[in-house]
Amino acid sequence: IVSLFFHEVILSPNKLIYSSASDHIKIFEHFKQFTFNHIQKYGELPLWDPFILSSGLFIADPETFVFYPPNFLYFFLNDNLVTNFLIIFHTFLLGMFTYFFMRVIKVSRFGSFVSALIISFSGKYMASILIAGHTTFLNFALTPLIFALFELSIRKGKLFYSILAGVV
Repeated sequence: IVSLFFHEVILSPNKLIYSSASDHIKIFEHFKQFTFNHIQKYGELPLWDPFILSSGLFIADPETFVFYPPNFLYFFLNDNLVTNFLIIFHTFLLGMFTYFFMRVIKVSRFGSFVSALIISFSGKYMASILIAGHTTFLNFALTPLIFALFELSIRKGKLFYSILAGVV
């Protein structure tokens, strides 16, 4: 269903879900370029960004997503392709994790499927993709998984699930 919803972008990999004038694209492009250039020039991750807000912490800023593993794809693949992939992939994950959470709390398969469908294409989620960008929808997609893991921790009485939720 996710691939049907995003079929235009999947069939045209150079097409971007965002507008090229989007604030999100402009700031994330800076973060990506700054990180890449700094690593090439100095061989280490940048700690400080002298170009934004009269300089400030860079690596500690959660919006830079320096340590988010899928962002390393930006170093090897086309920017539009990676951005679209992340959006589509996280929409899929949101649906899968919601389905999983619903099953953990004993909702029927059909009810779990409907829940996953509703949240994956809800106005809140779609608006977060188009307006807020990476910082919102990446976290939003992982929330049902964290809920499911905590619920499993409570139901089964095992610390392992709580630790796993903390890692996520």
